[in-house]
Amino acid sequence: MRFYRFLLVCFLVLITISQAEAQDQEQVFLKLNQYYVFTPESYYINSDNRFMVPLKVIDELIGAGVVFNKKTKTAVITFSGQEIKFTAGSNTVTINDRPVSMHTKAFFDKKAETMFIPIYILIDNFHINADWHPQWRQLDLKDKRIMKTKSVKLLEGGDLTGWVREVNAFRITHFDLRKLSEDEDSTNMQIEFTAENITGHDIHEGEEDIHYWIFREGSGRFTTNTNHHRPRQYVKAGDTIKRVIHFDIHKDGDPRLSTYKGKEFLKHVIIWSRTRAVPQ
Repeated sequence: MRFYRFLLVCFLVLITISQAEAQDQEQVFLKLNQYYVFTPESYYINSDNRFMVPLKVIDELIGAGVVFNKKTKTAVITFSGQEIKFTAGSNTVTINDRPVSMHTKAFFDKKAETMFIPIYILIDNFHINADWHPQWRQLDLKDKRIMKTKSVKLLEGGDLTGWVREVNAFRITHFDLRKLSEDEDSTNMQIEFTAENITGHDIHEGEEDIHYWIFREGSGRFTTNTNHHRPRQYVKAGDTIKRVIHFDIHKDGDPRLSTYKGKEFLKHVIIWSRTRAVPQ
């Protein structure tokens, strides 16, 4: 039964969602366990109707081992004793030294300098539980083996999770990352997202607890909302709320930090769309 359910999930991940021209203009979402995850390199559904993700998602968030050779445009991914080798521009992957044909190709994005791979190959061969929601254009991966990376452990260790009541209270319906301004020292960035209350009931004032973490490469810094007394509005069932977040990327990093390694880059953004018990 589990096997047939798994085949159905893979089919749904591959199924045509809309015409290819429309797909390129529609946002897709990736949720790993209870966390929505976003990277500067947006996920997309390609012309073969496959959900494509950058390698950093596989390495930094899912937690698989990734070795990328920029010269040969190849990536070797290892997870739970399995190994898959992708080559940009090829519809053949090597799975545990066995060549297998895909229905699409891995793609190297020259501008982003990273490879995008069809995630269904990982779902299939690493046996990761997955659900595709075509009405939301959202892919959920649920597996106790994923999201065990250093950055995730860092955020979970410093968060007040004892207050959490509902771990999947909102659905992210829109996410936008943009550059607002820039000077010789830093770049001012903005994140804007909207979230829909999917609990089936009203969320009372003070209970909304959509939490975010913004991780940077180079400095090792991350930004989160430490103001536990911020205003938290009443949200009716099915209604949406909007959040706007500003943050800086330091061009030369911050040498005052012990994690300083040079220029900063945005790695990824994690959003946990939850509610909390109102502190007494």
